[in-house]
Amino acid sequence: MKIALVLPVYNEGKMLVGVLNSLKRTNFPVFIVNDGSTDDTLKIANKFSSYSKFYILSHKINLGKGAALKTGYEAAFKNKFDAVIFMDSDGQHKVSDLKKFAEKLEKEKYDVVLGSRNLTHGVPLIRFLGNKIASVLISVLFG
Repeated sequence: MKIALVLPVYNEGKMLVGVLNSLKRTNFPVFIVNDGSTDDTLKIANKFSSYSKFYILSHKINLGKGAALKTGYEAAFKNKFDAVIFMDSDGQHKVSDLKKFAEKLEKEKYDVVLGSRNLTHGVPLIRFLGNKIASVLISVLFG
């Protein structure tokens, strides 16, 4: 199975170098989608374009994270990838966890694999409850 990463970025100049350096050490192709950043995000992303597995896509204006995700997965599927893993560009996701997602997609043949950080520390009550409700709904709908 061919799996690509989709990394939406918006004004992540401060964190992006570290995230991209970490992703260089993986075997995953990465579709970096700059969503109209006004800082040096695009300039930094372009510095990584020399790596054959980094694809740089860019919106001229900020269209929102959903549009950036859509641009990324459409490009991945157009390039004959079978699946995508979405990853945030702010350094909060562990690159080491990518293998776990890929294993679930490849070996266990799941259609959707969701990950969650520990949501019990420092999260406002309304967000915590909203996340729990969404989690229950997803479990009920998708088993």
